[in-house]
Amino acid sequence: MKYGNFLIINSDHSLKAGMFADCKINIQREGKSFFVPFSTVVTTLEKKFVIKVQNNITSWVDVGQGINATDKAEIFGKLNEGDTLVLKGNEELKADTKLVIKIAKY
Repeated sequence: MKYGNFLIINSDHSLKAGMFADCKINIQREGKSFFVPFSTVVTTLEKKFVIKVQNNITSWVDVGQGINATDKAEIFGKLNEGDTLVLKGNEELKADTKLVIKIAKY
């Protein structure tokens, strides 16, 4: 649940001091958006990006950040469903870096 302040036109004075309301607001974006763990989004002084891996090569993809959920951030940018992203990104992992991917054993 998120809380916010809204300006309501109350010309008929049906809302009284101390009253509150619960509401649901549907938000639509023009393009696709994705929810990812917070650690996936890298924030620098200049921009926000995620690190995408394709054919074991990294690339930085600029993203905008939308609404934060409890444990995830909404992002939008030049991404597609099924893209592989680095879970714990940082700016030290440069674009065009070749990765050797290993599957973790538990």
